[in-house]
Amino acid sequence: MEARTPPRYAAFPDSCPHQLSAIALGIADSIVLITNGVLLHKAPPELWALIDQLWISAYPGIKRKLDDEECGRICEAHGVRLKITDYQTFQKTVINNRINDPELVNVIFRDCKNAGEWSCHTVYDGRFYKCSVAPFMSARLALRGVAFDNIPVDGVALHDNANLYEEVDRCLNGPTPLAACAYCLGSSGPSVAHHQLNRIGRSRWLEEDHSSDIEAVRLVSLRAKEGDDQPSASHLRATKR
Repeated sequence: MEARTPPRYAAFPDSCPHQLSAIALGIADSIVLITNGVLLHKAPPELWALIDQLWISAYPGIKRKLDDEECGRICEAHGVRLKITDYQTFQKTVINNRINDPELVNVIFRDCKNAGEWSCHTVYDGRFYKCSVAPFMSARLALRGVAFDNIPVDGVALHDNANLYEEVDRCLNGPTPLAACAYCLGSSGPSVAHHQLNRIGRSRWLEEDHSSDIEAVRLVSLRAKEGDDQPSASHLRATKR
């Protein structure tokens, strides 16, 4: 969702009545739906009358039942601005190795665009999270046999919470990294070629050693620190060589 100051965007599932109800409340000046478009053909008709912009992330080899031409026709009919962006790469974000250096975690968190500039705030299972990675970190690590319960500390309970305003404000504006940040490179990770994973590929992904990615970010961080006492993770764009 896009508010007056600063702009805010929200990525909604293509068919979700609860989010549609929230949109209808008029809580923002304009609504931007951000999606890969794969399920857009299932979107309820009323969706098109409620959104102002549609941003589609198009990936290699992924076919959408609602193709560009038909999607454009629907958007034009409803006065929706359509933006389709082709992506050939993904950014490595979640990792298998824990970052045990608190200073490096702080640097990555401080400049994490997911939690900051891109406002990838997420509501999931009755809790509010500063970023879209946090609510799913424990489940992902469980696939590796790692016990990691970050939900109570990273998520703000949205129901029956007398301190909701204060806790959401602290979540959004606090300087402390999330617990999930210990297994995340934020927006500082290297770019990798986009590819789909089958079950075997997913198993191999969960077995990857990401220590070299952590060290690459650390190395660039140290180099940046030589010329800046407060290094920004925007300088820590680590490209795995």
